[in-house]
Amino acid sequence: MSLDAINISIQVSFMAIPYYIGIREGYFAEQGIEPTTIVYPSGAPQVKAAVEDKTWDLGVAGVVPNIIGGAQGLLGIGICFDQSAINQLVGNALGADMWPPETLEGIAIATSPNSTGDFVVQACLQAQGYDLNDITWIYAQQNGVIESLEPGLNGTEARAVYGGLWAPNTYRFLENNEDSQVLCRGDTVYATVTGGFMVRDDFAEEKPEVVTKTMAAWLRGIEFVKDRDTNEEAIFQYMEEFYAEQGVMLSRAAMEEDMRLIKLYSLDEQIALMERKGDPPSSQLDFWTIDISEFMLKNGVVASYPAPVDYITDKFFLSIRDDPELAAFARGQDPEVIQQSDSATGMWTGHFSLYLCLVWAVVYR
Repeated sequence: MSLDAINISIQVSFMAIPYYIGIREGYFAEQGIEPTTIVYPSGAPQVKAAVEDKTWDLGVAGVVPNIIGGAQGLLGIGICFDQSAINQLVGNALGADMWPPETLEGIAIATSPNSTGDFVVQACLQAQGYDLNDITWIYAQQNGVIESLEPGLNGTEARAVYGGLWAPNTYRFLENNEDSQVLCRGDTVYATVTGGFMVRDDFAEEKPEVVTKTMAAWLRGIEFVKDRDTNEEAIFQYMEEFYAEQGVMLSRAAMEEDMRLIKLYSLDEQIALMERKGDPPSSQLDFWTIDISEFMLKNGVVASYPAPVDYITDKFFLSIRDDPELAAFARGQDPEVIQQSDSATGMWTGHFSLYLCLVWAVVYR
């Protein structure tokens, strides 16, 4: 059987684990798909490569690249993971000891500017009733945030007592700094941070069946991860192999934390979160996306942002749902069992109808 080629872009993150499992378990091959993997360090070059050079066809990235990509002709076709719980406000030993302070005046907080981590830090602080204008902000990338929270090599005090980190940086910071703590997470203050599936609109229009089958295989990988009771050791083995191949070493404890905190959504959960209702029609995913879009607008990351309805679509998931065999595959079900169940249901219905006919004949003869 000839396979349909597709270029897939990923980042070295938990969001790519179901994809890696899908390859290793043969799910893509079962659907006649031959993916070529392209790895990017972050969302900005990833989106640029698709828009300017058509380097990849379908990919996964955080919500910010999805919004920026949506303004440049990329479609959002689903949620690759919910990382709200791994975007966190942390405190070093001093910060944790005095949390929550009466005021943040004169207190330094380190965060990666205009990031989803920054979004969560601000939400955490506002939930405590703090005035963000009182804060001395230190802006840095994640390594710089950690450096700001740690004492200097010459014994000088840390430049900040609080900071915004996301996994796996959080794990590294907590493991290396005694008495440091996670003080707040995105999911505890309703600051939802998703990642999304993106596809080039021209590729989706030209090869919708390839996109649909690719997503079915990816969803099957998600089901594998969600069935932790059955697959736990295999999941961690795949995670170790994936990260090692990308030159990243994570401890078992860090991977356990990812498994505990990160949400993955099944086919039916995706459809429910993307279903548009009301007037005007809006979905839960639309609301989450608008929250981040407004944050980006307020912070000057974008001058405007696209309406979710203009680039986010559930049509590929609906195509999977409406194909019984493909839906069963995406849900991790055995099509033969479902077919036997349907046959049994039909047989039972037929017998019951015959029974009613006999009763009618006896009563009304």
